[in-house]
Amino acid sequence: MSNRPIQSEIEDLGREIFRLIDTDRRTATLFGGKDFYGRLMEWAMQDPVFKTQMFRFVDVLPALTSSGDVLKHMAEYLKSVKTPASGVLRGALAFGQFLPVMPARLIRQNVLAMANIFICGRDGKSAFPNLRRIWGEGARFTVDILGEAVVSDREADECAAKYLELLDFLAAATRSWKVEGPLAAGEPPFVNVSVKISALCARVQASDPEASIATIMRRLKRITAHAGQLGASINLDMEHYGLKELTLELFKELSNEVEPKNSFHGFVIQAYLRDSYADTERMLNWVRSQGRQFTIRLVKGAYWDFEKVVAAQRAWEIPVPLVRPSAAIIGLSAPFRSARS
Repeated sequence: MSNRPIQSEIEDLGREIFRLIDTDRRTATLFGGKDFYGRLMEWAMQDPVFKTQMFRFVDVLPALTSSGDVLKHMAEYLKSVKTPASGVLRGALAFGQFLPVMPARLIRQNVLAMANIFICGRDGKSAFPNLRRIWGEGARFTVDILGEAVVSDREADECAAKYLELLDFLAAATRSWKVEGPLAAGEPPFVNVSVKISALCARVQASDPEASIATIMRRLKRITAHAGQLGASINLDMEHYGLKELTLELFKELSNEVEPKNSFHGFVIQAYLRDSYADTERMLNWVRSQGRQFTIRLVKGAYWDFEKVVAAQRAWEIPVPLVRPSAAIIGLSAPFRSARS
């Protein structure tokens, strides 16, 4: 065990990660730079608002069957983006409407290339080659299902079923993988799935946490019980700030339902929130008092603009710093053990 202060080790690791990111940027471009739309989108992706709108466009792209629909929807999603790059791209889209087939094909090709950098696959089967590569590089992963905020109980049941199917697939596909190394016995399982609580309840209300937790738990208990049977672990994903306290309380409730007590279930902490450090300390104190262990998945956070707008509308204190940090989004999972484990 190193005697160096943990802060120094964290800073060294961060510098190494950013060095590798810079190396990747020098050796490869986002869209390959082979056509006009690819170069234009790569330029525009430097703007965070544009990037957010593009990910929303990715969600609807599979449902767009005609070239005209592709151009129309993309132009609609870019209306709220006020950067020179997006303005040029809107102009290119307007020009492309005279001959929509060619630009629509290029746009679809480049948008999917962007999505494939951040989205592992359409389903467990298509994502598995990427997961196997990550494991082969000595890293672990957690798998998210895109989408959140269901609007009906039927949708919530369907989402719960998707999590069960994903667990089954990953458990079967990783059965031959071997755990090696001096820390292998204490590491989390290979199969780790992140669950969005808003996908398990059509009417999540932070103002009525007891009712929301009870509704979510009915579906979540099935998922965690199945994960336990498969030797897998579950992460509660962290969404927008209004659900933060509910998510942490739900994790406590879930921990009381799960056996054995040393399970590796966990939750997400968004590093950009002002109160993330206090939340982490509070949860660590709780887990020590319970004699349990859990994992924390630390991410930068992805709701920056949303949190600022909602807080301003409701005259709340803004939960994120006013200046956005330039750090890349980094996700990692590490076990936090109680003093008794």
